[in-house]
Amino acid sequence: MISKVKQIVVQERMAYLRALAPALCLLFLLTTAAAQKPAIVQGESRYTSLEGTRIHYQTYGKGREAIVLIHGWSCNLDNWRDQIPEFEKRKRVIAIDLPGHGQSGKPKLTYSMDLFARAVDAVMRDARVERGGFDGSGVTSRMHVQ
Repeated sequence: MISKVKQIVVQERMAYLRALAPALCLLFLLTTAAAQKPAIVQGESRYTSLEGTRIHYQTYGKGREAIVLIHGWSCNLDNWRDQIPEFEKRKRVIAIDLPGHGQSGKPKLTYSMDLFARAVDAVMRDARVERGGFDGSGVTSRMHVQ
C-alpha cells in the first residue's frame, strides 16, 4: 500500500513539473534575451537656446547630414533609445527634447507647432546640420507644415 502511495505522489510531482516546464523555459528565454540586449550608446548631450529657452538634444556621430528624431507629445528623446544604435550605423543622429519636454526648458507660454518647428531649426543650426531626414510622431508631420 505504501509503495502505491509513493507511486501516486511521484506521478503527481511529475505532472506538476511537466506543467511547470513551459513557464520555466519561457522565463529562461526572456531573461537570456534581456541579458543579450546591446548596451545603450550615449550621445553627446548639448543645449542650444531659442528665445531664452534652453533646448536639449543629443548628437550621435558626425557629419552635415543627420537623421533628426522628434518625439511625440508628452514624451522625450529617450523614446528613441532602442532605435538610435541602428540609425547611427547609417548616419549621424540627432534626438531632440522639444520645449516643455525632457531636459529642455519649460517656459510658461503657448506650446505650438510653430514653436516646436523653430526649436528643431535652432538645434539644426547649433549642430551644424545642413540636411536632415526627420522621423517622429504626428507632431513631426504637423511641424513640416509649419
